[in-house]
Amino acid sequence: MLSYEPGVNLVDFIPSDAPIATLPASYVRSSPGQLNGFQAVLEAMGQAVKKLHQIHVDQFGKFVGDNPNPYRTCALNFTQQEAKHQLRVCMQQGWFDREFVKTIEQWLAEYLQLIDETEPPCFIHYDLHAGNIRITRDTDGRWQFLTLLDFEMARVWLPEQDLAVLSWYLRGFDDDWWHAFLRGYGQ
Repeated sequence: MLSYEPGVNLVDFIPSDAPIATLPASYVRSSPGQLNGFQAVLEAMGQAVKKLHQIHVDQFGKFVGDNPNPYRTCALNFTQQEAKHQLRVCMQQGWFDREFVKTIEQWLAEYLQLIDETEPPCFIHYDLHAGNIRITRDTDGRWQFLTLLDFEMARVWLPEQDLAVLSWYLRGFDDDWWHAFLRGYGQ
């Protein structure tokens, strides 16, 4: 899909020596040129992501067993269930050993309690990294936000998932980029 969509990836603007992972080594960077209007690109991107997150749905994905709390959205329970599933897959694939999984489980036990049970589930991209954000350059040389790409992993969850991934990409290079995105996204 990337080869048919005009414009360049946001990741083109992140230097190859930036201390964050961007895309696989097979990806060839283009030359983005000057950053004229780049703050506006990030604000427009924030607005687009906010619109995506405003698509609320009735419930999260399927629970294993009975819904433990039918009067709330069950964000905590659903996230715990999904985390256990993902950790199990990572162990089966040999990516994580049991000791590392224990460390993650301890972190989850402490921090998942912070999830607001009244926050409604919404539509999220789930793979919102810099390579899935397309921008283009108009005739006066200013960069414009074009589109979000690659919704094959999209799902219903909490918007914090998308924000955490994108924050890692934007803040890892330039904190001003993250703040520009947040201006567009809003509170």
